[in-house]
Amino acid sequence: IYQPCVCLILQGKKEALLQDNELEFGAGESLIVSHTLPIRSRITQASAEEPYLAVVFSIDIGMLRSLQNEITLASKEAGLTSGLQVENAEEDFIFAIERYLNLCKNKMELELLGPLLKKQIHFLLFTKCLRHNL
Repeated sequence: IYQPCVCLILQGKKEALLQDNELEFGAGESLIVSHTLPIRSRITQASAEEPYLAVVFSIDIGMLRSLQNEITLASKEAGLTSGLQVENAEEDFIFAIERYLNLCKNKMELELLGPLLKKQIHFLLFTKCLRHNL
């Protein structure tokens, strides 16, 4: 059972299956799961020399709703049309995830900046959905 999350693939490939919807994705792509779903998945490309590497970032639905209320350009229909979506990971999203992970090195930075970066990541996801009408 997958909870709402974004799975950013750094290396290798994976496939996810939700009923009849089969998605394959690899390095530079993200799997976006917008609802709690029973997903079957497997790694399809990995080796000892190049192992499968991914970052999974939990989506806070409450934060997304709050952002929708804050962004006046958002339409009522905005959001994912499918509970499971594969998208190319944009450079600003990858950079935000990298900065968020780097906060783990310093507890004070994590406590002070972590919530801000988490909100930025949610903002990037939300505006991507608006731009691409996902």
